[in-house]
Amino acid sequence: MKLGGRRLQERLIVSNLGLLIGMIVLFSVASPGFLSVRGIIVIQLTLVPILLLAVGETFVLMARSFDLSIGSIYILTSVFTALFASQLGPVAILVGPATGAIFGLMNGMVFKFGRIPSFIATLATMIIYQGVAQIVVTGQYYLFATEESFRAIAISFVASVIPLMMVWAMILTVFFIFVALKTKFGRVVYSIGANYEATRFSGINVMKYQLAAFAISGFLAGVAGGLAAAQQGGASALPYPILLPAVAAATIAGTPITGGVVIIAIYLTTDRRVVQLIK
Repeated sequence: MKLGGRRLQERLIVSNLGLLIGMIVLFSVASPGFLSVRGIIVIQLTLVPILLLAVGETFVLMARSFDLSIGSIYILTSVFTALFASQLGPVAILVGPATGAIFGLMNGMVFKFGRIPSFIATLATMIIYQGVAQIVVTGQYYLFATEESFRAIAISFVASVIPLMMVWAMILTVFFIFVALKTKFGRVVYSIGANYEATRFSGINVMKYQLAAFAISGFLAGVAGGLAAAQQGGASALPYPILLPAVAAATIAGTPITGGVVIIAIYLTTDRRVVQLIK
């Protein structure tokens, strides 16, 4: 990324941080319940899927691609997780990440082997995954997953105010930021986006790294979907407006992935909470 572009993104992150602080102060005064324990918990529960999807999307952006299907993967993996929760109990939480990684890898294969632009390829798979979710829940508006051991993975609390699913999300976020910044994999993925041809001519298997980036995106969308099923006690195939804020957080924060994606995700989540309070 050029220096001017990086500086612009840094300014956007700083300005959003300032807006976030101002918004919190303003609405804490205007609405006493905004920063109540319940209010803080609601913000965290809303933040988790946006943050996880944004982190995954950033890897795809780093690899010079785009993934529009993360919202549908989130929905489909939550449906699959809820479907198996009664048989597998807490182990069902692994269904989301596993199936999500597969769907993400399929996205990459359609993109690379089909020689279709990633925007178009994932637009198609977005529709397909949403349709599969509808088929799975045919005849049922909602798939219930009320087993306490399964739900405890998401709705247990740390220090009475931090949902366990928020802890999982932050652990994964820190881990993947480390992967992006401190490992060979992260450096290669970033080099693909910075100079695709130079990376390819250096002898690096670009396809392998791009497929891995899509798999990571699907994996994190699957983690979010699984946690959502546990938190909500089930899943629905109805569309959920998560794609836009997740993509916005990844795009504004830019590449390589840094703590900026966390700031932008928190800002967008808080903004949604403010809109809900206004309504």
